[in-house]
Amino acid sequence: MTRQEQFNAFWASYPNKKGKLDAEKAFEKAIKLTTLEVMLEAIAKYVACKPDWQAYKHPGPWLRGGHWCDEWEPPQPKAPQQIVNTAHLQRYQSREEYLAAELVRADRSFR
Repeated sequence: MTRQEQFNAFWASYPNKKGKLDAEKAFEKAIKLTTLEVMLEAIAKYVACKPDWQAYKHPGPWLRGGHWCDEWEPPQPKAPQQIVNTAHLQRYQSREEYLAAELVRADRSFR
């Protein structure tokens, strides 16, 4: 497999397709330090374990930083949300009752 074919395989599997020229330069250096298979496995772990709030790194910095060596923890399951009693908030049965009550409240606030 040629270097260009290896890079194309890397590029196809990386989730953030930005900075292709920068990524190609970084790939040329990174491929001397590791194998394509190791990179592809690391990308799969990165995609599976990256927290939702975190953005994907651009591929150039990911390669230059040696992030194929990172150890990713699987995302922790979220704790179940506590159910809040909202009965005190649901006084009104209909939209009309709510609007009537709002008019009374607004009238009182402008006195």
